[in-house]
Amino acid sequence: MFGDYPSTMKRNVGSRLPEFTNHESKLVKGSFDFIGLIHYNYLYVEDNSVSLKEKNRDFNRDMGVKLYYNLSAYEFEIRPRDLQQILENFKSAYGNPPIYIQENGLTLSLNLHYTNYFLSVCALGSKILDPHY
Repeated sequence: MFGDYPSTMKRNVGSRLPEFTNHESKLVKGSFDFIGLIHYNYLYVEDNSVSLKEKNRDFNRDMGVKLYYNLSAYEFEIRPRDLQQILENFKSAYGNPPIYIQENGLTLSLNLHYTNYFLSVCALGSKILDPHY
């Protein structure tokens, strides 16, 4: 979006991260038509900066965090507020880009029973993305 990697990513990944030339940076800056969002669940995140000192690192260690997944009896806990927060963060950080919610994390069997939930999520998304909100 901004023509370069986030500073945290550059700091954590270091020399293993390829650099953009000025030309490449200009090409990628703002070069998107929309953002496709897939939201299934939320995670608990705990600092694990010690992983940044390990010699053999990968994507997970480069994040410098431990991730804890939350699975409820329904496979994915239903939390419309989380999706609202994600949309508000995108709006604030990236200037309200066009966002398409591709998937919302409900399994097929639950979709039949949670029509009202799905409709409320859609209404919430429309409200948040409204420039007058």
